[in-house]
Amino acid sequence: LQPVRADNVPILTVQEEIFEDETTGFQIFKVKVAEWSRRLIYFYVSPTGHFCYYWTCLISLGLLYNMMAMVIFIFDDVYIAYTFDGSEVKNVRMTLKNYYRSYRVYLDLLALVPTDLFLIFYSSTSLVRVVRLLKAYRLNDFIENNQKRTSFPHASKIALLMTSCYILFHWNACVYFMFSLAEGLSEDDTNAFGFSYYKVFDPRFPTCSVFNDQNCQYQENYSLLDIDDYRPKYMQEMYSFWEGKFIKWEMGNFSREYSMSIYWSALTITTCGQQELLDVLPPRLQGQIAVNLHMETLKKVELFKHCSAGFLYEVVLRIKQQIYSPNDYLFRAGERAKEMFIVKRGTLKVVDADSLTPTMQKFDGLPPWKQHPPEETTLSTSLVQRTCICGIPGISVSR
Repeated sequence: LQPVRADNVPILTVQEEIFEDETTGFQIFKVKVAEWSRRLIYFYVSPTGHFCYYWTCLISLGLLYNMMAMVIFIFDDVYIAYTFDGSEVKNVRMTLKNYYRSYRVYLDLLALVPTDLFLIFYSSTSLVRVVRLLKAYRLNDFIENNQKRTSFPHASKIALLMTSCYILFHWNACVYFMFSLAEGLSEDDTNAFGFSYYKVFDPRFPTCSVFNDQNCQYQENYSLLDIDDYRPKYMQEMYSFWEGKFIKWEMGNFSREYSMSIYWSALTITTCGQQELLDVLPPRLQGQIAVNLHMETLKKVELFKHCSAGFLYEVVLRIKQQIYSPNDYLFRAGERAKEMFIVKRGTLKVVDADSLTPTMQKFDGLPPWKQHPPEETTLSTSLVQRTCICGIPGISVSR
């Protein structure tokens, strides 16, 4: 019996236990799916991040493959963040609007036009697939990002040059063969512009004289020649006669060796620096040349205006002239400063790695970020790029 109060309400002598529902595996799975779906819908890509860099690299490889055959394009620009008023916009709706307002959406739509359907009716009109090349701007994005991030800029430029030459040569051969197909492949005229298989034969030069060498005289008395016989009857006999009496000139090896000789000659000329040429001259003449080249530039720099002539003469002897091409990087953010640069002529721009818009700055003399000789712990905080051909003398620091 339970005790009761005056109002006939039973009093619980033992506290009742309250049980909570146990979380099942299916409920955990639903939470995970909802979280993954939310991340998939609202994720963003930073244009300066590692993912965007390697994704652009992957897209560039696909574009290079498309230049040879085909490629699959995907609308990935929708999720790329952009910079507005100095801040990175990561909202998916804003990035979607920014993509729709850009010119790239039209290039992407044209690149996805199924022009391959024309090949069903006209199999020879393969040029209808040229719309795929409208995605070439992605290759340009990868090249720009690679120049900012790579530690081997010269190797990157050489690889870019080799790839460009290979593609251009391939396209040139394709266009030439296309014209040949339009004119018709003919073996009658070996001097015609169109392609002919006679043009790919390797020439052969006889090793004996025609009139004075007995080895080059064919003994017709040993064979019974009939005027009614066909030419193929004697072809094998003529092959056997001329075997070992000529030199075969392989045009493939000749072209390759000729191209390599031009390459090594150009490489020798371009890698011959000023120091190798100046070492041949007397020291006094070297000093006079350096004064005529760099003394006026030093006088424009605020740092050297009040220095003595003797000190300026010693500084001039240590200056090395460097010529940079457009879009080359003078130095990158985070690199240890090793030189003091003086802009003799040209224009530089500071590229902010966190922004898509470069800051244009024109310098006359010493740039503001290099107004003092670099110290041991000095690190560059800017990414500087040339906008034209610049002449930049520099003074190296000995470590």
